[in-house]
Amino acid sequence: MELTVYLNFSLAAQSSVAKRQTIHRIQQSLQPYHFEAAAEEGRFVVKLSSPNWPEGVFQLLDFAQQLGRHWRVSGKIRHGFDAFSSEICITGVAAASMMCENPFSAPSMLPQYEA
Repeated sequence: MELTVYLNFSLAAQSSVAKRQTIHRIQQSLQPYHFEAAAEEGRFVVKLSSPNWPEGVFQLLDFAQQLGRHWRVSGKIRHGFDAFSSEICITGVAAASMMCENPFSAPSMLPQYEA
């Protein structure tokens, strides 16, 4: 089953040149994954594959660790994965959040992003 992960990066950069450079660094970090940039700056949608939700949660945690550390996970894990970190390893990113609904059962908890 496919997991749809919604990422929101808060950019520390102020100038348009610095923002473009930061977006490029984010895209390079996401290169190993299937991803799409959303309509809003700093938002991305990543697709991961998992046979079940427990393994999917492990993959989400592993993916989060690739992006940064000290992630705070909140909400009901049975329904979805909602995490935030202000210690992202990508230069120019102040913080990041990620959300993924449990595609195996949960009711919708995610905002709608337009790609």
